[in-house]
Amino acid sequence: MNLFRYMAEIPASLRWHIGSTKSKLIYSRALGQAGEGLTILSPLKLTGTQNMFFGEGVLIREGAWLQTEAGGKLTIGKNFHLGHRGHLHAVADVTIGDDCLFGDNVMVNSGVHDPEDFDRITTRGPIYIGNRVFLGRNVTVLGGVTIGDGAIVGAGAVVTRDIEAGQVVAGIPARPI
Repeated sequence: MNLFRYMAEIPASLRWHIGSTKSKLIYSRALGQAGEGLTILSPLKLTGTQNMFFGEGVLIREGAWLQTEAGGKLTIGKNFHLGHRGHLHAVADVTIGDDCLFGDNVMVNSGVHDPEDFDRITTRGPIYIGNRVFLGRNVTVLGGVTIGDGAIVGAGAVVTRDIEAGQVVAGIPARPI
C-alpha cells in the first residue's frame, strides 16, 4: 500500500489516537475549558473556542461544526457524545447537561438569519438541554428551546418549542408520541 492510500484510509484506532493527541495538545489550550478525556476528531469547523466550555469525557466525532459568535457560549457537561457531522452553533448561549448522546447530523443552533437582511445573524434565544437527553440522527433544535432531563427526541425531528423532562417526541415540529 502506498503512503497516500494509507493516509487516506487511516484506521479508526489511529484516527482516535490522533484526535485524542490533538485534543490534549491544541484544543484543550484553545477552549475556555476542556475537561479530562476531551476528544475532538477532525472537526470541519471550530470557531470562537474561547467561549466553549467542555466537561470531562466529551467526545466529538468527525466532521463536527462547533461555533460561537456574538457573545454566545457553548457549555457541555460531562460524558457527552456528538455523532458524526454534528453542528453546535451558539449565537445565544447553548447549554447541554451531563450524560447526553446526540446522533449523527444533529444540529443545535441558537442563531437565525434576519429575514430583512440575510447577512445579519440574530437569535431566537438561548437553548438549554438537560441531563441524560438523547437526540436521534438528523434532529434539529432551534433557539429559545428548553429540553428537560431524560427527554428523547426521535430521528429527523425539528424541536421548535420546549420539551418536558422524560418526554418522548418526534416529527416536524416535534410532538409527544
